[in-house]
Amino acid sequence: MISNIFFVRKRKLTIMIILLNFLFPIFSIEGLIPWGIAIGCAAISYKNIKNGKKIITKSFTYLLANGLIILSYNIIINSIIKYIAKLGL
Repeated sequence: MISNIFFVRKRKLTIMIILLNFLFPIFSIEGLIPWGIAIGCAAISYKNIKNGKKIITKSFTYLLANGLIILSYNIIINSIIKYIAKLGL
């Protein structure tokens, strides 16, 4: 019974981490790429719930990867936009 309660708590925490994946595209530059990355990371994290091995650590790792990929995407796109604006196009 105690292990079942622990699994339910882990599952709720993992679902919260999965939902946090969708905050990055909301605060990102508009585009479909951040949403695709977030959906992909959330899908992989959801598959980890079914495996049952290191659920929270894998989900948190995908959350960090999601954040870093979207951050780097925003930096690259911002520098391209500044370069094009500098050219006067």
